[in-house]
Amino acid sequence: MANVLFLLTMMVVPDLSHNSLTGTLPRGIGAWWKLEELYLQGNYLSGTLPPQMSGFTKLTQLHLSDNRFEGPLPPDLGKHSPDLRVLNMHDNDLNGTLPASFGDMRNLKALYLDSNEFTGTMPRSLYFLPRLRDLRLRQNSLRGTIDPSVSQMVELEILYLDTNRLTGQLPSTMGQLTKLDDLQLYDNDLSGTLPPEYGNLDDLLTIYLDSNRIGGTIPSEWGNMEDLDTLYLFGNELTGTIPSALGSVGGMEDLRDFRAGDNLLIGTIPTELGRCIDMETLDLSDNGLIGGVPTELGRLHKLEVLGIDGNAITGTVPGEVCDLVRSRRLTEFTADCRPGAGVTCECCTECF
Repeated sequence: MANVLFLLTMMVVPDLSHNSLTGTLPRGIGAWWKLEELYLQGNYLSGTLPPQMSGFTKLTQLHLSDNRFEGPLPPDLGKHSPDLRVLNMHDNDLNGTLPASFGDMRNLKALYLDSNEFTGTMPRSLYFLPRLRDLRLRQNSLRGTIDPSVSQMVELEILYLDTNRLTGQLPSTMGQLTKLDDLQLYDNDLSGTLPPEYGNLDDLLTIYLDSNRIGGTIPSEWGNMEDLDTLYLFGNELTGTIPSALGSVGGMEDLRDFRAGDNLLIGTIPTELGRCIDMETLDLSDNGLIGGVPTELGRLHKLEVLGIDGNAITGTVPGEVCDLVRSRRLTEFTADCRPGAGVTCECCTECF
């Protein structure tokens, strides 16, 4: 390892990733001042990160993911690295709070700190990184709320804050992040309602908001997200009806995966969902839906999973829908069709 460390002092872009390296990073790491990029991911390195790591003035990329590093981050990390563009430390055992010095990394484009043990709140300075495109803090123990200042992250494309302990409402100001295409906030303790302003996010492809405590109705404005591919809302406290705008002309016609089970939704299944011809999964189970199964769902020739059990749906399943099962495309179709229940179904794969 000593020879490796000596070589690092002479190199500008060393790549020692995936080499089964062990041991710790030395305090003399500050002597590696020439470094512009450092790749140490995918090894078995352990111990704490020495504070001298804050002195890399020429560093543009730092990759330490998939190791066994532990302890807190150096409080001045990034403060003296104005050109740092990628900071990658996911899948370690790092803990403590996120340093406010992150706000000094004005050129940062990607920050990967997911799958660690960080606690505390997200520093407000983090919201003012003007070039940040990809922020992944999932699978930690972060608390607090998502600050309305999130609107300042105007270049943001990917935001993963899922599997933390975040609380409070979804900030309506996130509807100003017009470049956002992947939003994952599931498995937190978020509450409040779904902001109608998110309907302005034309580039959004994926929304995971499941397993929270979000209430209120599904805004009809969300039907404006024409490119949306995946919408997970299950496991919340949503009320009201499913807006027909989600499947109307000019609506979410590209929607492939819609899961809104385990809520408090009422009303009927909108016939307009039959326009979402790319739909593969439609799960509306465990709500308070009434009425029959729309014949229009038979147009969903790519449908693989349909869940309508746990509702108050009645009547006979249309033959057009059963034809999807007979074609062996729809392989999972669950309904309340046991003897004496409200639904008569000759093709359901499981009856409740």
